Amino acid sequence: MVISGYRRPMKNNTHKYQRGFVPGRQLTQNVLDPDSASRILALMNRKHNVNSLPAILALFDFVAALPSVFQEFIILVLEMRKFQIGFIDFVKSLYSRNYGIFRQSGVECFLFWITSGVLQGCPASAFLFDVVLDPILEAFEEALGSGVEGALNPASYGIMRACADDIGAALLSLKGLRYLHQL
Repeated sequence: MVISGYRRPMKNNTHKYQRGFVPGRQLTQNVLDPDSASRILALMNRKHNVNSLPAILALFDFVAALPSVFQEFIILVLEMRKFQIGFIDFVKSLYSRNYGIFRQSGVECFLFWITSGVLQGCPASAFLFDVVLDPILEAFEEALGSGVEGALNPASYGIMRACADDIGAALLSLKGLRYLHQL
C-alpha cells in the first residue's frame, strides 16, 4: 500500500520527460527519443539544406546533483506548484536548521549551516530532486519549441529528455545551443 501511494505523486508531479526516479517510465526512451530525433533532424538539414551545421546531441549533467540543490529553492518550487501545505511543512521540517559540527574529545564546535542538498537515503529525496528540476526542464522544452508531446515539428529546434540530472537534447544544429545557453 505504501508503494502505490508513493508512485502516483511521483508520476503525476514530475515533468513528462523526466524518467529518472519515476516509477513506470521507460529509461530506454531517453536513448531512443534523442537518437531518433537527431537522425530526423540530420535528414531535415540535408534535404532542405537548412544550414551548414549538422544536427547534434547536446548532453548536460550536474556535478554532484543531489548535494547541489539549494534547499530554499525546493520550498519555493513546491509552493509555486501548489503542493499541499502539509507536505510543504513536512519538507520544511526536514531542512530546517540543519548544521555541521566538529567533535573532538567530547567537545562540539559549530561549523556551518547546511543550506543545500537533499537528504541522502531519504525516500523523498529523488522526488524532490525531480520536482526541483521541473522548471529547468519546462524552460528547455519551451526554448526548443518541441510542440505537442515533444514531437518534432517544422518550427522545432529539437527535443529534450532527462534521467534525473542527466539531460539530453537532440538539436537541429549547433546553433540550437543558443536557445539553451541562457538557461
